Amino acid sequence: MAYKVDFSGQATADLSRIIIYITEELCNPQAAERFYIAVDDKRGLLREYPYMFPLYHDEKLGAKGIHSVVVGTF
Repeated sequence: MAYKVDFSGQATADLSRIIIYITEELCNPQAAERFYIAVDDKRGLLREYPYMFPLYHDEKLGAKGIHSVVVGTF
């Protein structure tokens, strides 16, 4: 059973800014693409196996069942 995974508006905006920064400021579009793919891969894992990731560290968000995922470093 796949779960629904939504990004907040802030998370979507942050992701866009990160991709733009890596592409334009760091002049590394390949790294930006790898990062985007890694985020998408983690989102897929979260959809299929949400309990493999810890609840978000903020008590209120964790109580709502919101999990957090670390994508990695690039």
